[in-house]
Amino acid sequence: MDAARSVMADKGADATTLRDIADAAGLGLGTLYNHFDGKDGVVEAIVDDAVESLRHTLDELTASLADPAEIFSVAFRQTLRMVEADPIWGWFVVRVPAARERVAAHLGERSTRNISRGLRSGRFQLPGRRSFYIACEGLLLAGMQAKLDDRTRRGDDERFAELGLRMLGLEHDEARRTSQIPLPALGSRGTPDTP
Repeated sequence: MDAARSVMADKGADATTLRDIADAAGLGLGTLYNHFDGKDGVVEAIVDDAVESLRHTLDELTASLADPAEIFSVAFRQTLRMVEADPIWGWFVVRVPAARERVAAHLGERSTRNISRGLRSGRFQLPGRRSFYIACEGLLLAGMQAKLDDRTRRGDDERFAELGLRMLGLEHDEARRTSQIPLPALGSRGTPDTP
């Protein structure tokens, strides 16, 4: 799976063949077919593994938070910072449409639950959920791409989160403040608040 992630991040999923993955992993093609039905199965396994890790991290980081805006800010910034921790994963998500779709599907339930809480409590004012999710996904992908291309500066994670919070209806000053709350510590894995 590490070889597949690396090859697909470099070449894109469409240009990658199972032979490319087998060669990069030092395996025979038949060995891959013992574990996966085809390239789509490899993509699903890679994304599921990475998203499960991200979901666990987000659950840990937001467990003590009650404010839906703070939960959004922390989850959004931590997802962006995954690119720094694992650039191959970032390139994979940015370049492989199936990966983006699976990430959106896996994280969508968590996001929907938090947005719904924010709307019910009046913390968020959202004219259209569907439009927000599309715009937010675009904002997240643009932030990931900018980080991968080395086009970001210190504080851009917070600025991206602030934009998302403004889309959710927070006033400018409140969105800025909430986007800059320190990220909680990650238990034994260290603190994610160091860029």
